Amino acid sequence: GPRGEPGNSITVIDVTARHDAEHGLRESEATLRQLAENLQEVVWLWDVAQRRTLYVSPGFGEMFGVDRADLMADSHAWFSAVHEDDKPWVEKLVVAPHETSPLDETFRVQVRGATRWIRGRSFPVTDAEGRVYRVSGVMEDVTDRRRTEAQLWHAQKMEAIGQFAGGVSHDFNNLLAVILAHAELALMEPGLSSPVQDSLREINDVARRAAQLTRQLLQ
Repeated sequence: GPRGEPGNSITVIDVTARHDAEHGLRESEATLRQLAENLQEVVWLWDVAQRRTLYVSPGFGEMFGVDRADLMADSHAWFSAVHEDDKPWVEKLVVAPHETSPLDETFRVQVRGATRWIRGRSFPVTDAEGRVYRVSGVMEDVTDRRRTEAQLWHAQKMEAIGQFAGGVSHDFNNLLAVILAHAELALMEPGLSSPVQDSLREINDVARRAAQLTRQLLQ
């Protein structure tokens, strides 16, 4: 009857709205998954209540030398790749991912005989009530970046050493000039004994050779 029609109409609207919402959610999840699986960085998602990994992007296996299926079965499988010197403190992250605040750590892994530096970041995800129910994370291989930074630091250090050496050489050259001048003046004194003259000539000769060396440093 007439009373039933409004109810039927509302039911259709509810189902349509739910269907649209679910379709939109699936599209969003598909877009996010496609994005995560094409990033160079590794993306992972941890469920707090279930204490297990919900998702890892394909790059995880390449980064840690661990099969993706093994990681889904054992969320700690990647820990075996961590460098022995870093394991004591990285183990704290393995036992329980940080669930209260963002985390940003860098550690080493050994995969296929090579040592790589990995930067790991995690971010707690809260529900409407503010409770953390998931932890999302990103891991990035920063080996090349660290190598470039190390090379830059070395170049800057060598430049600083060069500037310091240049300054010292300049000062030393000035001191040698004084020594040479006094040695030559002393040689001009009349009545010097032969041993004294020989000593002054030796001082003069050595000072000149030292001056040549410092001029090479200043070039």
